[in-house]
Amino acid sequence: MLLLISGIALFIISLTHKKSMVTYLLFVLVKENFASKVGRLGKIQFDRGLYVYVGSAKNSIKRVLRHFKKRKKVHWHIDYLTSNRKCEILFAYLIERDEE
Repeated sequence: MLLLISGIALFIISLTHKKSMVTYLLFVLVKENFASKVGRLGKIQFDRGLYVYVGSAKNSIKRVLRHFKKRKKVHWHIDYLTSNRKCEILFAYLIERDEE
């Protein structure tokens, strides 16, 4: 299955019914420079530009859709970036692969 998510639009290119793992790429635009504390990593400087985050989700795209919310409990390191008002997720690209 390949999915392309942009804003609230979800485009399903292909769908299977097998148990699967989903690898996804989030394309995040940082609109202006900022620094933010990122968990135990401490203060990180994010310069303006395009960032690509690679993640995985098992049997669900809920994790991917969660990234599009600005107001959320910060759980993963990427949340510090995606919840910032100076950042915008342009789209997510999902690739489904069979569980092995």
